[in-house]
Amino acid sequence: MILCREVLSLVMLGGLCACHGQMADASKTAQRPSFLSRTEQDCKEGDRQACRLLNALQPPAAAKPRPPQRQAEPMTQSQKDVLAILRGMERARADQ
Repeated sequence: MILCREVLSLVMLGGLCACHGQMADASKTAQRPSFLSRTEQDCKEGDRQACRLLNALQPPAAAKPRPPQRQAEPMTQSQKDVLAILRGMERARADQ
């Protein structure tokens, strides 16, 4: 009984070593392209989700400097009234 276990464990160990060796050889010979390379290829083939992923990874474009804003002139009473009416209309639509 003990001899059977030892033989079985040696056979299993040999099988594991052989499998590990085959996996190591396969990984040396066939390198998969990187994730980004595969994603870029998918995007070129029309995969929209891959294109969205690549766009999300791009750094944001530098914002153009804005010209200095001039000081706003004070609102007249008529302008304030119109603004108040428009805000009231927006609130009424939101409540519906």
